[in-house]
Amino acid sequence: MTAAVESSIQVGEPSSAVTRSQQFASAFDGYRSEIDAHNDRRERLIKTSRDVTNLSKKLIFHLHRMPPPTPTAANDPPRQPTKMEKEAQSKIDEIVNIVKRVAYEEDLDRIGQQCIRYERNLGGGLEEFIEAISFHHFLLHGKLITLEEVQDLFIISPSTSIVGSNGQPLTIPATFLFPVPSHRYLLGISDLTGELMRFATNALGGGGGKGTSDPASVVRSVLSLLREIREALEPFTFLVQDMRKKQAVTTQSLRKIEDLSYQLSIRTSEFGGDEKAVREMLRRALEGGSGPSRDDEDE
Repeated sequence: MTAAVESSIQVGEPSSAVTRSQQFASAFDGYRSEIDAHNDRRERLIKTSRDVTNLSKKLIFHLHRMPPPTPTAANDPPRQPTKMEKEAQSKIDEIVNIVKRVAYEEDLDRIGQQCIRYERNLGGGLEEFIEAISFHHFLLHGKLITLEEVQDLFIISPSTSIVGSNGQPLTIPATFLFPVPSHRYLLGISDLTGELMRFATNALGGGGGKGTSDPASVVRSVLSLLREIREALEPFTFLVQDMRKKQAVTTQSLRKIEDLSYQLSIRTSEFGGDEKAVREMLRRALEGGSGPSRDDEDE
């Protein structure tokens, strides 16, 4: 209840010009204004969440077309980013600035209660972005992005330049910080497993990731990471809503990569160094063709 509403219904001697019915009308006008403001803010956040989701999906699509960087040794000079890597970073900056802008305009600061109240309205888009940024981090560094690294993206630096919804530049204080909820980070990482599975299958099938010289290494690294993610997220199955369903999807992705790894080993032993033949047999297997599986061998 706002201070204006509280003051409007305080018990006291009413003036001759204000009747009891007018006091109630004034109080309910305050209620209506507060509810209208809540609904308007909620709708703006939901729209922003949709925008962030769409941009994040476009970023993921872009990342699947981006070949993995060539591995470098520790003493090698810094590698210059490619054109596609620069485009990916530009898309990331666009999404981050959108979240910063709406967080500031809607007062979603870490020290306020608004952030907790409206977290659910922006959470879906934030999950999709965490999935995209973690995939980008894996492609560049071969490991998972941490919650602290995701949070650092939303730190306001002196060089931050953000345009508000009214077209005017915003002056955001350095003390302002939009907090990334830990459960959104966990759910986003869980969604990442599906993209890792697609990345590995594309590398074997000759699609995205074809810039790598050894598709088998891609499968092995993805398989190892999927196992780590599934094991690490299992304790949160009963603590985070929707985690149980996402873990089931992660298990399916893990099983598919395990089958691909098994078939890769079998085909490599059959065809030796004939990489073209191995790729062709794996491509047929990915398309649903015949090929041995672990279940077949067990039988």
